Amino acid sequence: MQNALALTINVPLEPLVTVFSLILIQNSTFKMNQRRFELLCAALLGFGQLCIMTGFDSESFILESVIHSIHEREPARISQYAGYYGQAVIYAFYMIACMFSPSILAISTPKVNLVLSAIFFTAFPIGFLFTNSYYYFFSCALLGVGFALFYQGQGGYLTSHSTRETIESNVSFSWSVACCCMILGSGILAIITKVSSTEIVPEAMNITNEAHKMERRFSDMEISFLFTAFTGCSVLGIITFFLMPSKDVENCIESSSEKKETFTGAFKLTCSTLVSWKMVQLMPLFCLVGLNTSFWLSKKMDDFSVE
Repeated sequence: MQNALALTINVPLEPLVTVFSLILIQNSTFKMNQRRFELLCAALLGFGQLCIMTGFDSESFILESVIHSIHEREPARISQYAGYYGQAVIYAFYMIACMFSPSILAISTPKVNLVLSAIFFTAFPIGFLFTNSYYYFFSCALLGVGFALFYQGQGGYLTSHSTRETIESNVSFSWSVACCCMILGSGILAIITKVSSTEIVPEAMNITNEAHKMERRFSDMEISFLFTAFTGCSVLGIITFFLMPSKDVENCIESSSEKKETFTGAFKLTCSTLVSWKMVQLMPLFCLVGLNTSFWLSKKMDDFSVE
């Protein structure tokens, strides 16, 4: 008995302590590496959003003036009110596509949605390099669908690359990167309009509307430079979304590879959610947001374009 006790006491503890320490270090290193991976994915997602939104947000500020400038030089090319009609088409298709985008996400992946949305965003500024009324409204419809696909893909990508402990910080980090699009877009507008601006005499452009005489005019060269830059930013967004990691993180909120619904099943779930009491309670808020957005993208943009 004494010999057994002596053997027990004399067993060296150093190797056990070393192994246990290595296990702890490995686990902490894994968590740290996963956290870095999550932040990398959030940063890439935010940068891709920055690229596609740089063009869209900047275009929204000058769209009416650009279309008026084109119409006044070539009235048959595009309607002077196409900017307003185009915004209506964008948000009409956005509303319709929101009914089906969850179903598309159910049978695809967030990354596929993001790449498709970036392609649709890119199609819009390309149209101003060879302005055509039919293509303009077609690209507006694509842009509306792209909005729905993007926000579904963005939410799906964040939930598959975040845990319940990190989702808030990842969302905040991604959006903080994306919101820099306003800074980049304003820089592009300032530089190109400063370098290529030319004085355009309103009387020489067949302008009959007094309100239009107060707007800033854009030459063909300015339009080409601006929308080439916006197209380049959107193409960079396509590349960013395409190269983003697809692998889910461990203990993610929702896996992007495990599909639990069919297209039809997801659509039925969307419809049942739409008529649920909780959703009905939120509808006044959604209507208010929609009205504010309409005002911001129509009348307010015209105010900014007045010289």
